[in-house]
Amino acid sequence: MRGCFNPSLTSQQPLNNPSNRKLSQNYYKVSEKSATFADAKRKTMGNKIKFGVYSNPSKDADGKDSYHVRHETQGALNQQYIINHLEHYHHPEAQHIEAVVRKLKEMIVEMLTDNYNVHIEGLGNFYLKLGFRKRKDEKGLEVKPHFTDPAKITGNDVDVESIGFTPDEEFLNELRGKGYHFENATGKGNVGHSAKYTKEQIIRKLDEYFQTQDCITRRQMEGIFGLTKYMAQRWLDELCTMPPVYLEAKKVANVRAYFRR
Repeated sequence: MRGCFNPSLTSQQPLNNPSNRKLSQNYYKVSEKSATFADAKRKTMGNKIKFGVYSNPSKDADGKDSYHVRHETQGALNQQYIINHLEHYHHPEAQHIEAVVRKLKEMIVEMLTDNYNVHIEGLGNFYLKLGFRKRKDEKGLEVKPHFTDPAKITGNDVDVESIGFTPDEEFLNELRGKGYHFENATGKGNVGHSAKYTKEQIIRKLDEYFQTQDCITRRQMEGIFGLTKYMAQRWLDELCTMPPVYLEAKKVANVRAYFRR
């Protein structure tokens, strides 16, 4: 098979492998002077929360374009990063922190599956979000079932979609009291949006792509076409369902990949 994608690139690289741990440790090798300067800067200027301005896919009730803002993140910090941070600034041993974090996760999962919401005071409330389990249709595509008779719904039709989290007001107030301000990452007057294509243009570009590749993922679709996550998935769904059907979705290494039909 020709190249499709590298599954390791679809998830965050853990910091507990030797090379990444070294990077994490080097992060903290800053002089006392520079750390003091950074702390002073934060106190006077506050943190900058970056946002982007994006156009909504549908027009408003008056037929005009409308916009929304999104938090422009730099990625996610994983458990090992948090353990290193706590060890560096608060001096407990790393293995003790790791054991507590691991036990906390285990307890939350156990309580959720015992049909309790889990409230950690000062932090927030964890709860299960359920939905219908996806099934393969006659074309082999995974879709959620649609029920019109509640008597036909059984436990085999239900799945855990996610773990929801609602922060406590105390936690929110701690965030709000940090002295941050907002910075427009897209630039004043600019709008972050997906590149615009016709279906013919999308198919023509995919034809070129499939000359050397067997499949494409949603993340690759975003990068190659300059699309947002929403628009990339919308195009992929349309190409799988709307005539003429161009793509077929399959699971590859726990990632949904799209193959030319």
